[in-house]
Formats: sequence, C-alpha cells, structure tokens
Amino acid sequence: MTKAVSFEIGRNFPKFEKQFSEIPSYFLKLEASVTTSFKKF
Repeated sequence: MTKAVSFEIGRNFPKFEKQFSEIPSYFLKLEASVTTSFKKF
C-alpha cells in the first residue's frame, strides 16, 4: 500500500466511519444472510 493510498484512506476515514455508524443494522442483516447462505452448502 502506497503512502498516497493510505493518506486518501486517512483523509476519508471520518466520512466512512459516519456512514458505517449510521447503518450497522444493514451490515448485521447482511452478515446474517451470508451466514445463512453458507450454512446451506
């Protein structure tokens, strides 16, 4: 990973963090559906 890439991530991290904190239930549902899908195999 280049310094430029890590700088971009660091600069944008607060924005990402805000988005993720607003939709934790979406990720929980996604994780649950993925887990269920894997159990079928």
